[in-house]
Amino acid sequence: MDYGQEPSRSVMSSFLIESIGCPACGAPASIHNRSCPYCGAVLLLTSLESVLTREGSASSSGGLSRWRERLDKNPADAAAEFALGVCYLNANLKDRAVAHLRRAASLAPEMADVHYNLAVALYDDGYTLINSPDYQQAVAEIDLALRVASDFAEARALSHFIRGRKFQDVDTHAAISEYEMGVQACSDIAILHNNLGICLLKVGRLEDAVTTLRHSVGLGENAQRCSNLCLGLFKTGRYSEGIQYGLRAVALLRPGTRPNSQADCYNSLALCLWKDGQKEQAIINAKKAVSLSPTIKIYRENLAVISGHLLKMPVNRRVLVATLIAILLFVLALVVFTSVQ
Repeated sequence: MDYGQEPSRSVMSSFLIESIGCPACGAPASIHNRSCPYCGAVLLLTSLESVLTREGSASSSGGLSRWRERLDKNPADAAAEFALGVCYLNANLKDRAVAHLRRAASLAPEMADVHYNLAVALYDDGYTLINSPDYQQAVAEIDLALRVASDFAEARALSHFIRGRKFQDVDTHAAISEYEMGVQACSDIAILHNNLGICLLKVGRLEDAVTTLRHSVGLGENAQRCSNLCLGLFKTGRYSEGIQYGLRAVALLRPGTRPNSQADCYNSLALCLWKDGQKEQAIINAKKAVSLSPTIKIYRENLAVISGHLLKMPVNRRVLVATLIAILLFVLALVVFTSVQ
């Protein structure tokens, strides 16, 4: 993967954001900025969790009042609906944002960024159930965005991300192929590199995985990405550096971070601490992982291993060894009995 290349950008005229400016503060907006350079509000989503776990934009409240007044005067104002959706996303209110973005997409079907932002919000970084109406609409909205603007790089990348996420648990190599095509379409989206790195870890391409996960963190640091890099460093034996990223991951946890993502952070940190000889701290963090996600088997197993309550081998191997020992003892007893006779 060539990380020295210039990130690809969308060049098109179907961006509503260009005509209305930043919905939060009113500053001029360019398609080359996914966030407002003046107030920091997110304008073009690349990851829902990255928006919902950040501090709300200070200008969002003012923007909400201004756009509500405009919508009151004209209930069929697509720009106002879209602007309110963006403002609500920046205020960490997903459901309200989605409601406004849906109405905007209906009123302005020719605007690619409206369909795109709605798709990202509905898709929820892959946590939306595949058989749910939200998932089906997310897929339809991203298709509409590409139909309106085939050169929309972010939308093209998201379409590959959706397919990669669908394959990730059933065909890792197919998922890697989709994520790599997504990176080729738009090379500076952190979540694409993050998921690609996870898949590379699964297939044993450990150094490639660490390189990719480092790049993901560099593009957009958050708790989950730092935690995944921590795990990659654990798997490559770089425990001290892994602890640094594990501690950073925990420090970046926010109220909006999902419990499973929080558990991942504590679990990865615990593994590095354990291998670094800090057993007491490792146990503390492993217990936090289990308390946050008690149904996840690997967290319970890791806690047991770190605590020294289990042999450091998989359960099926332990059972096999115990069975072989029992058979051997039986055969020896039989030989002794036969010789006595």
